[in-house]
Parts: sequence; C-alpha cells; structure tokens
Amino acid sequence: AMIPCGAYASSSSFGVLATDWAILHAHQVKESQGPQQPFAVYTRAVATHARARRSAKLPPTGWCSWYEMMCDVSEEGVLENARRLKETVEDLLDVVQLDDGYARRWGDWGSPETKKFPHGIEALSRRLRLELGYGAGLWMAPFTADTDAGITRAHPKFFTRRVGKADVRAFRSSSLDETTSNGDAFKSPKSRKHDEVRQHIPLRGFANSALTHPGKFFLGFDLTNEKALAYASHCVSGAVAAGYRFLKLDFLHAGALPGTRRDNTVTRAAAMANALASMRTEAEREGDDVYIVGCSCPLGSAVGWADALRISADASTRWLPGPFPLPANDKTNLPAMRNVVRNVCSRAMLHRVWFTNNPDCLVLRAEGSSADMSEATIKACVSLVVMSGGLVFLSDDVTKLSSDRFRYALKALPALGAAPAPSCGSWSGELTAIDVLTNEMPETLVRRATISQCRCNGTAATTLEQAPYTLVLLAHWCDVPAARERSVKLDDVLAPSDVALGGDDAVAHVVDLWDGTYHEIGRDASTGRWAERLRAPRVARRSASLLAVHVAPRGLPRFLGSDMHASGGAVELQRFTYTRGIQNNSVVSRGAPSSPTARPPGAVRWSACAVLSLGREDFGRVLLHLPGSRSPPRVSGDASLPESACHRIGKCAWSVPVRVRASGTSWLMLEW
Repeated sequence: AMIPCGAYASSSSFGVLATDWAILHAHQVKESQGPQQPFAVYTRAVATHARARRSAKLPPTGWCSWYEMMCDVSEEGVLENARRLKETVEDLLDVVQLDDGYARRWGDWGSPETKKFPHGIEALSRRLRLELGYGAGLWMAPFTADTDAGITRAHPKFFTRRVGKADVRAFRSSSLDETTSNGDAFKSPKSRKHDEVRQHIPLRGFANSALTHPGKFFLGFDLTNEKALAYASHCVSGAVAAGYRFLKLDFLHAGALPGTRRDNTVTRAAAMANALASMRTEAEREGDDVYIVGCSCPLGSAVGWADALRISADASTRWLPGPFPLPANDKTNLPAMRNVVRNVCSRAMLHRVWFTNNPDCLVLRAEGSSADMSEATIKACVSLVVMSGGLVFLSDDVTKLSSDRFRYALKALPALGAAPAPSCGSWSGELTAIDVLTNEMPETLVRRATISQCRCNGTAATTLEQAPYTLVLLAHWCDVPAARERSVKLDDVLAPSDVALGGDDAVAHVVDLWDGTYHEIGRDASTGRWAERLRAPRVARRSASLLAVHVAPRGLPRFLGSDMHASGGAVELQRFTYTRGIQNNSVVSRGAPSSPTARPPGAVRWSACAVLSLGREDFGRVLLHLPGSRSPPRVSGDASLPESACHRIGKCAWSVPVRVRASGTSWLMLEW
C-alpha cells in the first residue's frame, strides 16, 4: 500500500501519485486468518507520533438542525424540535445541536440574526440545558469569513492571499445596505465609482475557496497571522463560555488554502496543526468537558486535537449528488449518501485510532420525487452507522417521519459505540472493510461484539462471560445488476479464536437482523472446515444484508439478536443465563421475580432468562436458539407476551415477542 503523506499529495486518472513524501508498506494478505487490517501499522504509528487523543468521553448521540431546517433555523424552531424529541425518543439523545444559519455573516459568529434569535444563542443554550435536559451543541466555521463580514472589512490582512496577489482590497457586497458604516469603511473613491461593476466579483487577491461549499465563496484565515488565529480561537472559546459544550467546527480546510501568508516559511500543515492545538487549548480554558468534532478537515491534522472527525461528505435524501447542475458522478464532497457510504467504509480503520469517526447524520425522510433512497438503502445506511461505532445523530423532524422510518432511527439508539469493540489478536474488532484494497466502495464489512451470558449449575450461577459474535454487512452498492447474491468465507470474517469456539461440535448461527431469518452452518465432518459459505441470497442494489454470526456449541442455548436494535444483542441484552433441568427461577434469572407458571416435575429440560434494557419502551422480537425445542417455549416475566405469537425460524430457533419497559430492565423467562 502506498500512502501519500505530504502537503502536496495529488493523483491523476492515470494512476500516477505525486507527493513530497509517502509510506510504502508491504502487507501480506493471508487467507483464512480472519479480518485483515492492511493499514494498521501506518495508522497506529501516526497515532503514536501525533499523540492521538484517547478520550474517555463516550461518543454522544443527538439531533442536528441542519438537514431539517437548513439556514431557516430559528430559536423557536430548535426549541420546538427539542420538545418533540423529548416526547418521542425520551432520554436517548445527549445533545441538541444548532447548525449553520444563526449568524448574520460567516466570521461574525458573535452576531446572531436578531429576528431568528431574539434572545441570543446563549439564552438558547441555557434553555436547552436547564429546561429540557439536553447538552447544547453549536456549529461554527472558525477559519472562514464571508466577503462582506464585519471581520473581513475590519481586518482584510487576516486572510490568505492568492499567490502573487499581495495587494488585498476589500469591496462592498451588494447584500450590504449602501448607508451602513461597514459598507463605506474600506471604499476608495475609485471603488465607489465602479461599485455597479464589481459588486458581484469576489474579493480580488484573496485565496479561492472554489467548490468546497457549492454556490458559496468564502475567505480562509491566514493561520500564521497571530491576531487572526487569536480571533478564531476567541470565537470558539466564546461559544464554550455561552454553554455550548459540543462544538462542530466546520470548513477547517479554509485555514490551509493554497496561497501567500504572512509567514511563508511555515507549511500549511504546520500552520493548521498549530492553529487547531491553540483553538483546543482556548476552548478548554472555558470548560474542560468540551467535545470537539472537526469537519472538512485534513485527516492527519486532526490527530491529537479532535475528539471526533467527520469522515464523509454531507448526508442527503439522495443516493447520488444532484439535482443538476451538480454532477452525479462526483465521489468527493458533494452531498450524497453514495459519498457518505464510500468514505465511511474506506476510512473505518481510523476509528478509535486517530479519533472517533463521525459518519454524519442519519437522514431518514423521503422527500418527494427527488428521493431515490429506497427502504432497503435506508436500512443499509442505518446498519453502517451502527457498525461504525461512531456518533449517531438524527436530523429529521421525528414527528413527521413515517412509523417505519422512525423505527429505523430507534434501531440505532442507544449507540453501539459506547464501548470499544472487543479486540482479538491483531484485529481491533472495530468496523473493518475486508475488501478495502480491492473495492473502491468496500462491500464486505465486519465488526466484533459481545453479549453477557452464563450457565447456571445447580443452585449457583457461574461468572458472567462475554461471548463474542460478529456483525457482517454484505453490501451491493452498485446500480447493476438490480440484485445479486453475496457470499464470503466464514474464516475470512471471523476472528481465529472465534472460529475455534465450541470445538468440533460448533455451529455458526446466522440471523438477518432486519428480516429475522435464520440459517445454521455446520462443519464438514471429514475436513473440519465450514460446510458452506456465509451467504446473502438476494441483495438489492444500493443496499446490504446485516447478519449476526454466533459460533457456539450446537447443544447450548444462545441469544441471537432482536429486531429492536441493529447491534444484534450487544446493546439491548444485559445478560442471558440458562440452565438444564428444573431450577429455581430466582437462580436462573439472578434476581428476577418467580414465575407464576406451574411446572410439573420432569416437564422441563431447559430454562433460560434474558434481561433486556433499551432506555425506551419498545415492542419487538428476540431471536433465540433453544436446543431440542419441538414446540414453542413457555414464556413468563414482565417482558413476555402471549406464547401463541412465538414462531419457529429454524430447526431449534425461535422468534419470541417481547415488551421492553422504558426504565429499568425487563426480563423474559423461557422454559422448554
């Protein structure tokens, strides 16, 4: 793998890579050795060298105003959505984040629109925190400014200039009123004479932001100018002082635009690294609990200062960029779910190594005829966000979502990334793209997870153990064919230690976490290898199958997942205990109340108890392997629903309906 590392890395369509320095790392792909991480040596070396943040803070969940309100955001609009969230998703979200649209001009971050925010953004933060119990989040682009912003007129030398354009002259934007003092502050007699000609022309001499924000021209700060950096840092620390402890800092690349700076002996990369570190220091002086998410930032520059980093383009209600004139074939920064998926898959190796990955918001609504996001595509995107282990943010008006799409949002909450994935040998266990070296958009992704279980012996329960299982996403991101079968060797997606679980009698229990289907894969008696490949028979275009693979002894009960969360048990299951023969319920359930069901002696071979918790009320189904079961299990407990609703999904596999309470834990007792 050739990894470009320099400040001037570029590539061409002919496969030629130009950079001032790079790392050439030889990676040997070993068959049947479990998930491979070809970039692990490089990413860990960078993390050590740059002192990557090992944040103890959990990746937050939240709601962002951008994709719901765009620049039409207002104080009352944010509060109204926060109230609705409180009613619908209860306490599952940590943060309500105000995005772009509150400031009069980019760069003048302390001057909000008074009509939309009559009480100021500090009052909004206070109400979110004290009245509704949410953390307050704020979007800002601290290294940018509009051409007609007050800071631009007051300090035109704060900004990077185009090469060879040392004479920086400001102009009056047509959007400013003729009579304002700011409008005349930097006008020469000559410029006044030519206002009508120049009012639609960008500032002469300034570095070009190009199409990094489609349809918007903005200026980038010269980060070698100490006063410019001090101003940007002051804006960020001011937001923290106003009560915003979650900061989304966007368009950070504006501080590294090519051009002429005050000190041209400092490279763009060095100036960026110094500025980001300085900004973090200033923010933490106002509150050491601040959580900073970087956006549109050079990846390497973010290591060491960002808690999390956006690793993708903007989310969208469209799969491809559009509408015209935006080019549908763009694969870089234009808003489109194809671009989100592409980057989340290929940059998965950075998660919890350089920073926490932020895959952007889940946008679940359908938007008229412009929507080309099918139900299957939405499910695939939710699955990918959950498996990424990163931030989970919503950005729809949840009261306007259909019941099905609202349930998709719930399948991502609480976040799976609250704890690191269990590692195994050289594999970190985090989301890994098996085919990252061969597919531009990786289509085979895996993540390791665990459930807590134990077997009770007699009247005593053994210690809870963390039983590993593997989430596998088999995708078909292309448009053709309309659907295709996906398959992969089990040994390629399972950690070597997991393959050995259960010995010669082991089977792989495979469940589809969206449609609830079950399949069992055994070992070939003569070779000891798996008898067949892991398959997803029919994967529609722009979609994926989410499978949970549990390797366990054939004759033992196993919790296989549920339709209430896309994690397959790691989030919703608190513990699963089982025993053979009739046992006292208080032992089996470890504290659950006794079942009122009468059990005649010798009528029960097995009993088990699943303790569930989601932080919200939900009705759903749990999937279980119950060895030797020929008829539906008898169920009891406060999570139980009528036994008649149980149905068989495999030879000894069952789908059992449950009700999970909003608070505390709910328990389900099974006897068969």
